[in-house]
Amino acid sequence: MVFPVEKGENGYFSVELDWDREYLPYFSIDLIASKVNPEYYYNGIGVVSAELHSNATWMLESSGLLVDVVQESSVYFSNSGNNLKSKRVVGPFPPEMIGDTVTIHMEVFWDAGSNSKIKNFSEKFIVK
Repeated sequence: MVFPVEKGENGYFSVELDWDREYLPYFSIDLIASKVNPEYYYNGIGVVSAELHSNATWMLESSGLLVDVVQESSVYFSNSGNNLKSKRVVGPFPPEMIGDTVTIHMEVFWDAGSNSKIKNFSEKFIVK
């Protein structure tokens, strides 16, 4: 996971959001993964996906819907030079979350038939 800011000395990312916009703020993170060995390609393409979630949710008052700040649907990686790349939007964030520490968990799946691999990653950031 590549955040739009550098990691601080405390090991967390401090993400400053623009709270003056018409809509609730959000940001994007880049996701980078290694490629699958070409012998496991499907139709000439390696298949690598990730599922993300966080430990932070909030209630959308208008509908009573519980919103995770990281959408939990799968993302697929595409070729980007020596690696694979994808992107995930994080947010929106309500003002009540200013100062909160959020952990994003990511599970990456490299589809290689009987040699498939799964790895878990996590990063923490502070909402500012």
